Formats: sequence, structure tokens, C-alpha cells
Amino acid sequence: MMTTRVEKSIAVNVPVSTVYNQWTQFEDFPQFMSGVKQVRQLSDRRLEWVAEIAGVRRRWTAEILEQVPDQKVAWAATEGATNAGAVTFDDLGNGQTMVHLSLEYEPEGVVETIGDKLNVAESQAEKDLDRFKAFIEAEGYASGAWRGTVNEGSRVGTPDVDDADASRGDKGRAGVSGAAVAAGVGVAAATVGAVAAATAGRGGRGAKARDIMTGGAECVSVNATLADAARKLRDLDVGAMPICGEDNRLKGMLTDRDIVIKCIAAGGDPAAARVGDLAEGKPVTIGADDSVSEALQTMKVHGVRRLPVIDGHDLIGIVSQADIARNLPEDKVGDLVEAISAAPSNS
Repeated sequence: MMTTRVEKSIAVNVPVSTVYNQWTQFEDFPQFMSGVKQVRQLSDRRLEWVAEIAGVRRRWTAEILEQVPDQKVAWAATEGATNAGAVTFDDLGNGQTMVHLSLEYEPEGVVETIGDKLNVAESQAEKDLDRFKAFIEAEGYASGAWRGTVNEGSRVGTPDVDDADASRGDKGRAGVSGAAVAAGVGVAAATVGAVAAATAGRGGRGAKARDIMTGGAECVSVNATLADAARKLRDLDVGAMPICGEDNRLKGMLTDRDIVIKCIAAGGDPAAARVGDLAEGKPVTIGADDSVSEALQTMKVHGVRRLPVIDGHDLIGIVSQADIARNLPEDKVGDLVEAISAAPSNS
């Protein structure tokens, strides 16, 4: 049986523990991975996947063979698409992590074989890693963590399709086949982790800012002290917040970095200084009916990571780079990575 191996790496500007922690949140994958509809963690070692590929719903099961915090996840399929491999995490220092994916699979049927010849899986894996980089760098923190181990010290190495022999010949149980892997979803099937933001997400290619935004944005008043604002940022676990005037209209954006650099480092007293003192110039915003691509372009031009969403004169939500990552068409992923690189933290 012909097999194909994919090897891809990417450097992520996030500490290794954060990158790894996000990788362990398998049931969150549908938020990030195109085509993945559901992931069920059956145990610490077994996961069941449901995906939709070219309109066909498929299922498969994968078993984690080795998992070592901040170092490695290795797997092999037990039912469905015959695939196996490993993801490793290398701490590069200075808050950077190298993520390396090694995946081997067996394509099935004419369509999957053609896709294999055209290097579909390799291309998709590269895009998926770009999406993961965009997502985790935009968020800056993991949505959860599992720090347990599976067979630590067992020297599994990098599993290949022979380790997934149990999945051969069953044609993928309920229709799953190598197409899942050849189409790139195998990266998720292999328990590789949250390596992508969904290509369609909630709104798809035609999504507007109102479709992807985080609603119910809380403002901090121009009359609040910076100490009060800092506590509010802490309580909400966010790094930035809109500034609103007494008329409830947007006056600017406040970040925790602003408080440190413009007040504390300058010798100011955050208990006396007012938020309005930092509301400089006209805030950069996006209209509620503007497209996702327009929001991304605005972030690139102005070097910001978050955009208040305005409907008329009212603030109705916030669009972050993570929101865009979940909804961006594949041909715009490079633009998102560029925008993230151009924007300072918590901007």
C-alpha cells in the first residue's frame, strides 16, 4: 500500500507551555479546524472525531501513544483513516516555540490518490500551521490545559502507518477514509491539536464584522482612574478595553500596556490619573457591516490587534485577530500573520 509522509514546522511567538496547553484541548478543535464538527475525548488516550469533507460526514478514532507535557504528542488511528505520527514542541527561548508535525497516511480511492499526487495534504498542513500560529499569537493564552502524561519514557519515536494497522481495511467506519487525511483534516484526526482557525467559521467568506465579533463589549469610563481600569482589565481577564464618554460613545481604546508605559513608567499615579488622559486621537474602528477582509486590512494599516465594532454611533462589540482567524478565507492567512507581526502586544 502506498503511503505518504508530511513533515512541516513553524515557529510560534508564544512560550512552549502555552502552545502545548492549547494543543491538549482536543474538544475545542471545531472552533479552529475547518471541517471538524465534533471531537469527543473518550479517555485520556482515545478520541473520536466527526468531520465533514466535501459534503460527506466521516468518523474515526485515534489513540494517543505518547504524550509528554511541553514536548510531544504521538498517535495512531485505531479505526477509520489509516494515519499516524507525532507533534513535537521545542523551546527556542525568548518566548518562542518550534512546532514540528510529522504525519504518515494511506490514501484510499481515486479522489484521495489524485489529491495525494497534487500534494494537497502537504499544502493544507502548512496552511493549518499558519492558522494555528495566527490563532495562538492573537490570543496569547491557551483556552485550557491538560498536563498529564501518556506512556512517558516509552520511546515511541514517530509512529508510522504500521502502528495504525488496526484501522486498515475497515474503510473508515461510517465512511471515514484517507480522504480525511488527504484533505488536511487528518492533521486534526491525528490528535495533532488546534493547528488552524476555521476557514468558514461562523460567517464564511461573506461574513461581516457583526457576524464574527465578540458582543457585549464593556467600556471603561473616561472619568475612571487608571487603577480602577487596571482592576477591571484583571477581572475581565483581557488586555484591552474600549473607552467611552458620558454620552456612551467611543473615545478610544485602553490597554494594560498603556497604563504601564504612559503612566507608571512615566512616574504617574494610577490612582489619580484618569482614563480620559490616555484617550488620544480618533479611535480606529470598523463598521458592523464591513467585511472580515476590511477588518483585517484596517488592523494591518493601523497596527492594532482589536477593533471596536460600531453600528451607527453605538459600540456593539469587539473584533480581535483571533475572531478573524476563525473566519478568514485560506488565501488571507498570510495577511493575518503579517498583521499580527506588525501590531504590538495588547494593541
